[in-house]
Amino acid sequence: MDDAIKSLKKGADNFIRKPVIPVDLLKAIDESLRKKVKEEQRKGVKRKIEIRSGLHRMMFDIAPNMQFLLDTKGNFRMVNTVFTKVTGFLK
Repeated sequence: MDDAIKSLKKGADNFIRKPVIPVDLLKAIDESLRKKVKEEQRKGVKRKIEIRSGLHRMMFDIAPNMQFLLDTKGNFRMVNTVFTKVTGFLK
């Protein structure tokens, strides 16, 4: 039991006792694969968000007119380069 606890604390997905029962082994493999797929999906979504955020910022920044974004308290959250050139304000 101590080995199982140590293994799980070090990041193991599962711990199977000997003698190995094939059904238990298959379940453990299935759980590990499902966990890996979900992790990869989360990473993919995070990458898409980062890319879209970067594109949004680039489009905001290169707009030919003054643009700014305020938070709910009226504080500047983001300004584009035209806004900075005209007002001298940096965010």
